[in-house]
Amino acid sequence: MMTKITESKKANQDRRTKEILDELYVNYLGNIYRNTKKKMEQGSGHEVNRHSNDPDYDELTVRFLDEALALCSEETREFIRKEFLEESPCNWYEQEYSKWRYNRLKVKAVRQFLDCLAG
Repeated sequence: MMTKITESKKANQDRRTKEILDELYVNYLGNIYRNTKKKMEQGSGHEVNRHSNDPDYDELTVRFLDEALALCSEETREFIRKEFLEESPCNWYEQEYSKWRYNRLKVKAVRQFLDCLAG
């Protein structure tokens, strides 16, 4: 039989595991987004995105992610763009947020972006 403390620890571990998986998923989408944008900018003759050779598919991928992002709050849009979609320095947030605020905002922004993707 689990005690209340053990149940609480388990719930916290499950929540944290979900946050990590969500962040990995958005990071993966960000890689696809950046590679697809590069491919579109360079023209169809360059093999940048291994996920597609179809320019229409590439355009739909970028548009889908941009439209989902447009549904998010301004704060989330800015955060997701800088953290996952654009090529930003790894410590871009240090000028704007404390480490604590950055971590809190990351969890919130990732969750909101995924909710917007799900529609």
